[in-house]
Amino acid sequence: MEQRLIEEGMPTEEIKKLYEVHAAVFRDALSQNEQPEILPGHPLSTLKHENDEARKILNGIADQIQKNCCAQWAKGFN
Repeated sequence: MEQRLIEEGMPTEEIKKLYEVHAAVFRDALSQNEQPEILPGHPLSTLKHENDEARKILNGIADQIQKNCCAQWAKGFN
C-alpha cells in the first residue's frame, strides 16, 4: 500500500503522518479498554511473573554495576 502511494507521488513525510494518526487512533482505543484478568496458572500469568522476577534481578545487577563503577571512578581521584 505504501509503495503504491509513493509511486502515485505522495511524499514519504505525508505517509508517515498518516501512520502516526492511524497509530494514535488504535492507541487511544486500546487505552480505553480494561485490562483482562490473568488467572493464576495461565501461560500469560507465568510469563508476567517470570518477567517481573527477571526485571528485579536485572535491576539488582544494574545497581551493583553502578555502585562498582562509581566506586572505581571515585578511586581514580584519590
